[in-house]
Formats: sequence, structure tokens, C-alpha cells
Amino acid sequence: MFINRSFFSFIVASLLMLASSDVIAQEAGDALQPAGPISLTGLINGAAEPLSDSEAEATASNGSEAIIYNARRAPEEPETAETDIAQPTSLITISDAADNMSAKAPEATRQVLEELDSITPTEDNASVSAARAPQPANRIGLRSVSNIGLASIGLQQGDAPAQLNSFIWRQSETANIIPLILATPSYGSSQTLSTLSRQIMVQPAVPPLNAQQDINALVSARLEWLAGAGQSDSLSALVRKLPDDEDWNDWKRWQVQYDLMRRADDTACNEASRRSAETLDGFWHKANIICLLLSGQNAPASFAADVLNASGDDDDNFFQLVDKLLGRRTEISLDMNDLSLVHLMLMDAAHETISLDALDNMPSSMIQALPSFRYLDADASVTVSYRLYERGLQSSSDTEQIWRSLKTAPVPAEAALSELSTVVLPAAGMRSSHGSSSPFLWVALVNRTELSADSLVRAALEAEASTGRLSLLLPLYDSLVRHRVKMGNAGTLDRATAELYAFVMQAHDPAQELPAGLSDQAGVAEYLSQILNVASGDVWDADALEGLDLWHVLPLLDALDVQRPEEEWLARASNTVATSLTLGRPYLSVPADRMLALEEASRSGRVGETILLIAHLVQGAHLGYIRPEDGAVMIQALNMIGLEDAARNFGRELIIGQLERRYQAQEN
Repeated sequence: MFINRSFFSFIVASLLMLASSDVIAQEAGDALQPAGPISLTGLINGAAEPLSDSEAEATASNGSEAIIYNARRAPEEPETAETDIAQPTSLITISDAADNMSAKAPEATRQVLEELDSITPTEDNASVSAARAPQPANRIGLRSVSNIGLASIGLQQGDAPAQLNSFIWRQSETANIIPLILATPSYGSSQTLSTLSRQIMVQPAVPPLNAQQDINALVSARLEWLAGAGQSDSLSALVRKLPDDEDWNDWKRWQVQYDLMRRADDTACNEASRRSAETLDGFWHKANIICLLLSGQNAPASFAADVLNASGDDDDNFFQLVDKLLGRRTEISLDMNDLSLVHLMLMDAAHETISLDALDNMPSSMIQALPSFRYLDADASVTVSYRLYERGLQSSSDTEQIWRSLKTAPVPAEAALSELSTVVLPAAGMRSSHGSSSPFLWVALVNRTELSADSLVRAALEAEASTGRLSLLLPLYDSLVRHRVKMGNAGTLDRATAELYAFVMQAHDPAQELPAGLSDQAGVAEYLSQILNVASGDVWDADALEGLDLWHVLPLLDALDVQRPEEEWLARASNTVATSLTLGRPYLSVPADRMLALEEASRSGRVGETILLIAHLVQGAHLGYIRPEDGAVMIQALNMIGLEDAARNFGRELIIGQLERRYQAQEN
């Protein structure tokens, strides 16, 4: 049925008047409305007060059909670095600017400082969200925020190093930073670099040089990076600061969907109500219908859905789910190949099980809202927890708790191992970005209690090492291996399996002692302990390097300030069996111009640029294939910009990567 635009506008306007009329809603509700309001949380009839933000964590039941997250309200978004959206330029203090900027500061920086001069400054740049006295007369509206001020928005960070401050982009060119952000993986091989990258993306800071014409592009690049990293809460907090103009409409739409998913109904519904009064866009009218249901206005919601359907909207999944929530039908048949975020929200509200296939189209920007879904099936629950874990959004202990709650493995260990073993790497020496079979393999292995399963565990560890993902899974496999050793099978392990078990345990926590019996079986256990426990100022052990065939990591040890032992090297060489010269190990070739750019950036103190360059170079690679000499330059670069702790952690990750390569299946 064809309805022209004018007639549709008339229908929508009538619908809005109807939705806003308390009298009509009450009269119609007497006939159609159930005993209690229908809520997207699924808590119909007398819903309890929502949990506090800090209590809304994802937990798993022991049910075999589905794991239900207890999340009546979404986790708390990060604190913002401003008390109001309207004050993005108040993120930098006058004293800091005076100390760090010269009289010849670029125009962009001077504009930020001039704007700061008119706003009450904070006393401490590390506490940029401190409360300010109300100044309603001087309040700046969202549409009045300057582009330069917009580029400086950010979030308060309690865990960031002092070097990640308001001047991380000092002396960096905007034309260089934007493509570098877009080319840098949002997460990858190094958890240290993933953390640093996230911290600089949300840090409130003076924009890079010559940013005046590219402010929107710079802000968009930061938002896209956070979306890829799954940093949904941080992304949401930043999107709320964006001006109300067309440039940011897509992000405003994303915000409403995210709020609805994480149960922030009031905020989302206010926006949906406003937008639906201004546009014929079906999305906003669907969002408004959902909000009518949330507020218990079932009659207006029913009428609005009927009008939207009659207007030509052919979203059959949406109308089926609305009908079920309204009690107009009990059985539905959804098209699982055409599911949107709106459908998933309604499915959860209607107590429809959400399968792994249904999550295929879920963007990474929504990952932190996924635990709000309470009707995920077992496969979907395991996958959701893994996606959160690999992005650093969920602890290993919480992940393990969810995985262990499954009574039976969704996939047999042999099938999961076969799939993992056939993963095709992007290129030789690169890290696999697809780990979909990894959680299913772990769950299957933890449910295998027979002693013969150790061969499967060993094969799994070798396969994960081949993909460059074993370092990510070390905490989980440490728990699994310890459990198997406690079963009393240490004495039955072959030497190679025992050595691999020892590596997993000590790579995860080098300070812990190996279980009784395992250290005797693993012939190189002592060497592993010496290499993985080494610290700045220590002296490296030549026998350990010889026993593990790790002489090639000497550049890394030098960069980590591990001292060379005093020894008669020629005498030692005379005592070893002479060998012919051999070709060395193959490594990834890092572009020379990138390495030169890294050295230049670190020498100039360009903090953000240095971090992004290193992350850009290594996050997509298997760390065992980074040439130790190149790794040493990267460690030195982090030291040069004052990030000594990060440099030590990154150096240790590189050494573990070299050991991973020793144990991977392809090179055994």
C-alpha cells in the first residue's frame, strides 16, 4: 500500500500527540495493558530497583541450555574529564599550559589556552574532573563549543602513567596522527601496548599541530579506534560530549541503541522522543515504540506499531517481537539472517534465546553491552566472554568462571582442535585475528579428566602458540594445566609435554613454584625460571640461553638492562662442539622508515606518536617473529619517553613471544 510522505507525516504527528496524552494512554490502557509494564529487562510485574552500576557484572548460571547474565543495569560508564559537555577546553590547566608551551605556540594551541583563560581552571591536571562552582551565566552551549575545544575532550583516567597527560601530542602533526590512528590495530599481540593505546585515545589533550581544519577527522578517528577496541563505555562517554549537529548524527544514533541495550532507558528515551518528533526515520520511531513499552504505555505502543507497519515499513521481525511483548501472539518465527540490534533487544525482552549466529552482525562497538542480554545460549555466552576477555574488558578469573559453568562442552575437543589447527594466518609471522575456536577448545579440555587427554592439551598449546595467541590465554591454560597436574599425572607426562606445562605456568607467573614432580620431568624448567624471572640489573645465565637456544634474545636483555656475566668466552667456546655456520631464524622485516620515525619521535618526546608507532608495527604480528634488534629499539623508545614500567612489560612479552615460537607446532 503506497502512502505519500505528507500523509505519513500526518500519521506520525497524530501518533506523537497520542503518545503524549496521559488521558488517552490511561483510557486505552485499561483495555489492553497487562497487570504490569513490559520492560526490556524482562522483569515484568513489580520489577525490583535496578542494581547500582558497580554491581551490574556478568555472571553465569549452571544451566546447560543458556547462560543468563545477571545484569539488570549496565556497568558504569567511565567518569568524564569534564563536569559538563559544554566545557571541553577546561581539561588543561593554566599552569600546565604555561609550563609546557612556548611563546611561539601554534595557533591551535593558543586558541585552546585563550579559551581556558575564560574558564575556572582545575588545580591539578591529574584531577581534571574536580567539582567546580556553578557558573550558569557563563555556561557554553553544545553548539558553541569550538572545534579546537572539541578535539581536547577526554575522560578521567586513574590508571594512566603521568607521562600520558594533556600534552601527549606535543610537536606531532595532525596530518601524521590521523592516518596513524586509523592504521593502528585496536588490540593485538601486546597487552601492554593495547593498554597504552587505549589510554592515549581517551586522554584529554591539546590537539596536535595544525589541527584547525581536521578536528572532526581527528575526533572521528579516536571514536572509530575505541569502537574497534570494544571500549563501549568510554566511547559512550565521549559521544555524549559531541555537539548536536549533523556531523555526529550516526554516533548519536549509536548512543541511543547502546543506552537501550545497557538499560539506561531514561537517557535513550528522551533522545528517541525528541528525534522521532523531528524525522520520519523509522529507526527513531521504533526506538520510541520500545520506550513506550518500557514506560508501560502499551496502548500507544500498539497503535504506533500498527501505524508504522501500515506506512510500509516491512521489518517483520520487529513487529512480531512487539506483538509478543504486547501479548498479541505467543509464537513467532524470526528471520535469523536479518537481525539488527533493535531485534536483539526485543528478543531478550521477549525471553527469546539469542544464538551465536544471531550475534554475527553485532558491531564491536557494542561489546560491553552484550552481558546485558540474559538469554544467550551456551555458544553465544562463551563467545561473548571471550570477546570481552581478549580486549581486556573482562578478567581471566571471570572468564574462567563463565566457561567452567558449562556442564558439557558445546564442541568436542578434537573438533575444536582441528578447526584451530587449520587457521590460515594473514601472512607468515603474523598473529591470527580469529580465535573463535579457542574458547570452545579450552572448555572441552577442562571437561576431559582422563590421563590420555594430556596429549590433546599439548596439541592445543602448540596450536595456540602457532597463531600467536597463547600469551593471551596463559592465565586460562595455567589454571587448566595446574588442575591436570594436581590429578597426579605429572609422573606420566612425556618430557616435551612436561616442559610445555612448565613454560605455561612460569610464563604466566614466574614467581610461582612448579608443582611437585613436574620440575623433575621438565628438563629445562630451571632455565625457564631464570629467563622469565630476570630483572633490570640482574646477570643473565649463559647456560640458560644455551639450554633454551635463546642466544638471539641478547639484544632484548641488553635493552632491559640485564647485565652480561664476566666469563672467559673464548674458553667457553673451545669447550663446545664446533658447528658450521647456519642460516638464522626468519623474522618479519619492519620498514626502515617506520623505525627511523620511531627513533625520531621518541627523541623528540612525542609520547602519543611513539606509542602509536610501536603498536602499529607489532600489534598484528606474532611477537616471536619480531626481530630482537627491532624489539630492543622499541623498548628503548618507551624508556626515552619515560614509560619505564611499560618498557619492562613489553620486553617480557617479546621474550615470551620468542619462547612461544620455540614451542609452536610448526617449528617443533
